[in-house]
This record gives sequence, C-alpha cells and structure tokens, in this order.
Amino acid sequence: MYNGFTFNGKNSTDLGIFIDSSYTVATAVPNVSTATIPGRAGTVLLNDSKPSSILQTIPFYVNKPPVEQTEAITQITNWLRQSVNVYHNFKLANDPGFTYLVAMTGELSFKREASDLSGELNALFYPYKFYDEGLKEINVTNGQTLNNPGTVTALPRIALNGSGTVTLNTFKMTGIGNGAVLDSEKQSCTNLAHTEPLFNRMSGDFLTLPPGNTKITWDNSEFTVKIIPRWGVMI
Repeated sequence: MYNGFTFNGKNSTDLGIFIDSSYTVATAVPNVSTATIPGRAGTVLLNDSKPSSILQTIPFYVNKPPVEQTEAITQITNWLRQSVNVYHNFKLANDPGFTYLVAMTGELSFKREASDLSGELNALFYPYKFYDEGLKEINVTNGQTLNNPGTVTALPRIALNGSGTVTLNTFKMTGIGNGAVLDSEKQSCTNLAHTEPLFNRMSGDFLTLPPGNTKITWDNSEFTVKIIPRWGVMI
C-alpha cells in the first residue's frame, strides 16, 4: 500500500511521490550510557532521560512517465533539501492526528528500472511526534486545567499579553512593557515581536506540562495568556 506525506507544508503527491507503507519503522532509543565503578558489581546504567533523534529510511516511488522523470528528480531534490539544518513539520497520511519533526539530512537516492522510478530518503526524525491538537494555540482562562494526553512532558510556548508584573505557575515576569513570549522548548524569553530578550525580567523556571492535568494560574488580571502546549508521545 502506498501513501503520501506532507513535508514543510507541501504534499508529496503534488510531485507524484508515494511512500511504500511496508517499510521498517525505527523507534526512539533511550539515551543510556554505561560506566564501570571499581568495587561495584555489574555495569552502571546512566540515563539522561532524553532520547536521541532517529535516522529513518523510507522507500518511495514516483508516479511519473519516463519523459518526466529527470525533471521530477530535480524538483524532488530541491524540495526535500531545503533548509536541511532545521526540523520541518512532517505528516504521514497513514498516521492522522500527529505531526512529526523531520530534517532531511541523510542520503536521498533514486533508482530507474525500465519505466519505473523509485528511491529512498533517509530522514532524521525528532524522537517525539506531536498531537495536532497540541500544536494549536489555546486561549487560557485563569485557573483552567490543561490535560496532557501524551506520554512525555510537554514544553509549551506561552504568550503573555499585558503590562506590569505577573507570576504564572513556575515563573515570574517583572515590569514588562507590553507582554512576553516564553518558549520552554527553545529556552527563550522575548517580547511579543521576538526582537528583544527579556531574561532580565524573568525569574523562576520555564513551565512544563507533564502527562495528566496541570492547573494554570496567574496573579495579575491585567494579563491574558495563550499557550501552545505541544503534547506528544515518543516515536
């Protein structure tokens, strides 16, 4: 069975690319190292709790007649090789409801056989995939409980709109002029326009959302809060 995929906002079927869904799926591997301690039996396992990204090989075929295949190779290569130093949104037609983060850093190869064109792409997958619902911005009310349906602790993006000083759960912003954006994943704190760092106005820890319920509260009614929770599960 063959399915399409979406990469960086473009559907593969627009270029005639279809994935062979029978490929072997790689999964995230815990980032565990070992150590031998003199006088202690066995090997000590050291787990930093964060899995590594996964290099996944995906076979595909290209639905193009022979006279169009050379141009198709050029178009596909240019599309998949854009901005290879960052992760892009990636969606599989056979895994609806989830968005992956993928960087096309590996080998991209094509094979011509008679009139057929096929190939393999080797993509670096971020170890978590994200619920589509968790990538949407939520207008949060003071005291609202957010439920993380995933299996990993989420690192949200929080937009504060207002002026003054406010404490929200684990952090405090002091004397901000017109709001702030705190990104727990990027560990960044800026003004709303992302043109000025505001770390000198922040104290405390970036907010995290563990699996299950988290109540969101803040102490200044002059502020409104929007959160992109980024709920996810390990691949």
